[in-house]
Amino acid sequence: AWIPSQRRPESKFILILDRRLDTWMSVKMALQKIATSFPGNLHLVMVLRPTGFFQRTFTDIGFRFSQEDFLLKLPVVMLSSVSELLTYIDEKQLTPEFGGTLEYCHSEWVVFRTAIESFALTVKETAQMLQSFGMELAETQLPDETYSIERILALRTEKYYQLKEDITAVTKEGKMLLCGLEEPDMEGLEEDKQQERSSDWETVHRLLTQLHEMETAFDGFWEKHQLKMEQYLQLWKFEQNFQELSKALEFLTT
Repeated sequence: AWIPSQRRPESKFILILDRRLDTWMSVKMALQKIATSFPGNLHLVMVLRPTGFFQRTFTDIGFRFSQEDFLLKLPVVMLSSVSELLTYIDEKQLTPEFGGTLEYCHSEWVVFRTAIESFALTVKETAQMLQSFGMELAETQLPDETYSIERILALRTEKYYQLKEDITAVTKEGKMLLCGLEEPDMEGLEEDKQQERSSDWETVHRLLTQLHEMETAFDGFWEKHQLKMEQYLQLWKFEQNFQELSKALEFLTT
């Protein structure tokens, strides 16, 4: 089950529906759902029709009367046996249960796909948190009292290091995922599986690059903000000391 990247919009899908143990109504409902909901560029739908005598007969009759409706929306081919699949698809593209030689573990694919999507979402949420914190730093008006300034600086510094820890954790997660996608024996994999792993690797690598760029920009912004806050604090301390000294001199001269 290979999902092409967005850079390969020309890719077309071939669907195999194994309905050997189902009924014609099940076949019809599946085709209707595919016709209205399938998001990709569909090249062909191959149906392994029900094998029971009555259901096979119902399927043949039902499909004959519904064929025009289906063909208007998607191309459908009814097959009587698994061996007929080899007429349309190379055995290297089929898993053993369909008479092919392709080694495919769906649970493994689900694990990697879920991890990649979860990582992409985490990177997006991290970007939103950094943006929100940056807006808070830029838009919040600073007080005109030394203690309050020191407290705000301490709280913001704490928040900065907390976000840095979050970025480090997300980066570690991405690197672990990237290592999992680096097959030690890529040359021994099927071409499509190589493309799949290469596409997934590029996706995770791109997300890690974005994360690194966000962290670099965030660090630069924070350094400037921290310097500005410290200078602002020193200015207020100087003014406060100057006022206290002025009061003391005024007291001595009176």
